[in-house]
Amino acid sequence: MTRGLWWSRLLLFAFVALTYVPSLRNELIYDDRPLILRHGGAHSLEDVAQIFREPHFPQAPYYRPITRTTLLLQKAWHGDNPVPFHWFNLLLAGAVAVAVDVLLRRPRFGIPAPIAWGTAALLLVHPVASSCVYPVCSGRETMLPALLMISTLAAYATPSRTGYVLAQFLLLASLFGKEQAIVLPGLLVLADLLGFGRPAGGDLGRRLLSYLPMALSVAFYLWMRHGLFAGTEYQLAITEDPLGPMWSFLFAFQVTVFPFYSLRYEPDLEVWRTWWQLIPATAAFLVVWISLFRRSTRQPWALFWGAWFVVLTLPTANILVQEAPFSERYVFLPALGLLAGVAAVISDLSVRLPGRVKTMAAGGLVVVLLAAGISARRSRAFVDDLTFGQCWLETNPEAAEAHGIVAGVHLRAERFDEALVHAREAAHLDPDFLTAHVNYAQLLHDTGKSRRAVRHLDGALERLSRSAKLHALRGRILLESGNPQEAVSSLQRAVKLQAGNAAFHNSLAIALGKTGDLPAATATFRTALEHNPDYAEARFNLAEALLRSDQVAEATEELQRARQTAKEADPELVGKIEQRLRQLSRE
Repeated sequence: MTRGLWWSRLLLFAFVALTYVPSLRNELIYDDRPLILRHGGAHSLEDVAQIFREPHFPQAPYYRPITRTTLLLQKAWHGDNPVPFHWFNLLLAGAVAVAVDVLLRRPRFGIPAPIAWGTAALLLVHPVASSCVYPVCSGRETMLPALLMISTLAAYATPSRTGYVLAQFLLLASLFGKEQAIVLPGLLVLADLLGFGRPAGGDLGRRLLSYLPMALSVAFYLWMRHGLFAGTEYQLAITEDPLGPMWSFLFAFQVTVFPFYSLRYEPDLEVWRTWWQLIPATAAFLVVWISLFRRSTRQPWALFWGAWFVVLTLPTANILVQEAPFSERYVFLPALGLLAGVAAVISDLSVRLPGRVKTMAAGGLVVVLLAAGISARRSRAFVDDLTFGQCWLETNPEAAEAHGIVAGVHLRAERFDEALVHAREAAHLDPDFLTAHVNYAQLLHDTGKSRRAVRHLDGALERLSRSAKLHALRGRILLESGNPQEAVSSLQRAVKLQAGNAAFHNSLAIALGKTGDLPAATATFRTALEHNPDYAEARFNLAEALLRSDQVAEATEELQRARQTAKEADPELVGKIEQRLRQLSRE
């Protein structure tokens, strides 16, 4: 690497990273709660191995162990401090910019160095990229796999054995970074056929053999996913909405050509589909690609960038059910195809119209700086959960998830009236939104409306009858409302649906004890401890049940073990244990 090239890429890295420096003031929000705040972190090789044996997210069929490993290693290193998480993301964005620059400068693409630099800068400071940097978890779930996938292609386009071997390792890492990488082998084969890396042609058998590592990586990845989800994650959406893929492609190039100034997080169709943007965006898209494909016979990269946009959009094109039908995160990688296509057209024009080069350069600089300004400003929307939820609701008042976020903020601050309003709205807007039903019922119970809470849960369970959490909450509310007999029925249902949940067994045991069935209660407390031997509360409750059965010696032993596991994590429980032990010592 020459000194000039080194400084050029350092400048690119710094420009992108500095654009996202405002993120350093932001808190952990939204998906960061279940993925970081409620997790203990990865402290050992066994913890890392466990990440590869479980889903990425509790309620979604995602398997992204490499991405999740980076998050939980950071959690183990610096705890819940958000600043290092944000540092990692903004430096990662800078690294992706450099990887894009490396890729676009491959001689086969015919893109001059200044245009490649500008394209990489624009992609990474584009507003769609901001949604892949500011939110720690959901951003990294796109940006880290993007780095791996772009690096895979860059390595594969290097005509050497080292590049080929490196590409195989990067492909495997990409697959374990995000599901979108499943389409990458197709793009590598296309690149091979077009002669971007190894020469096209050659012995067919040898070429097919060279694809064997790629096929084995895909097979291994699919085998691991099948072990977790058994194919249940593949649910067709196109049968319900045949136009879904078309809207996905229109959304992709609308937000690429005409990005929104303010954050529109996971917008519904009615929110993002603005015809004054969509029509000119479509026209610009057609102009660029007609220009490219007219040159495709002598410049095959035109076909490649068109394929890049289409193929990388397909995994999130609403052919299969998506977590959200539309999201800027889905557009980030496909946008590289659109911008690289524009870069190719500009490269051609710069040769044919050398007198306009300065004008084009000035225009490009203005576009890059405007995009960077919008992205830097968007940091404000991700400052904290309340701001994020309110920004989301400003553009889509019917976003159930946003109401759920705001309800959670008010609940944690004990602003129960405000929390009730948003929790009720979330449950109303999305009857399948489990967390909304849980929060609303809990709020009703906490504000003395336990009967309404139970009625609401009864209605929710008509749709979500397989939810152990709803059955358990119904049982606990009934128990605390003085109806242990009916509580037992609900808690038994919860235990049947989720037999390994120690907390459900503990609640059931308490309810059984309230009904007078002390032997069953004692046995159920023991079952809870089988599932979680460090469950101090269940051990304390078992000791209380043993005392009621006059088994003082065993109860004392259980209390002493409970004291060891409770430690300082629950001062109130520790106080109860100490008080009971003192009472027993005096008797």
